[in-house]
Amino acid sequence: MSSSRLRVACAASALAVGLACGPQGPLGILPGGPLAGEVVAEPVDDWSFSDAHLTVAIETQGAWLDHSVTVLCVAYAGSLYVPSRNPTGKRWVRNVEHQERVRIGVEGRIYPARAERVTSLQEAEAASRALLRKYLGIEASEVRPLPGAPEPGDDRAEVLLFRISSVGGAS
Repeated sequence: MSSSRLRVACAASALAVGLACGPQGPLGILPGGPLAGEVVAEPVDDWSFSDAHLTVAIETQGAWLDHSVTVLCVAYAGSLYVPSRNPTGKRWVRNVEHQERVRIGVEGRIYPARAERVTSLQEAEAASRALLRKYLGIEASEVRPLPGAPEPGDDRAEVLLFRISSVGGAS
């Protein structure tokens, strides 16, 4: 490889790493670092304003670096819910399992919060119906989440659901 091609390859690699791991939040489907924007000090009692957006950003604390991604979201009964499809390999999910403190980014505003995995079947069903309504326009009278991960050969996806609770304050 010629030296000019090597320099171009190195520059492209540095740009990709910078976009994926840089100081800004996520960029579309690319993960990012800490979210940038105005931190909202007041706690959020009703997340329904988030339903005007198809996605929000979630920032989690990793062992070494903050990590942020773009996620689907839905407000239900004043709370914010974030699903994770096939969560096993997702860094943000692993981070939340170790540290529930997160920050949610909506239109340049950052909301300090905590993410808690939903374990109540009744709550999961209600939030899942709200997700189906928001994203697919489907009114489902019954939703039956899987009791665990799908068996091998089962084409259904494993989905974890997290309830986001505002903690307010500068985080």
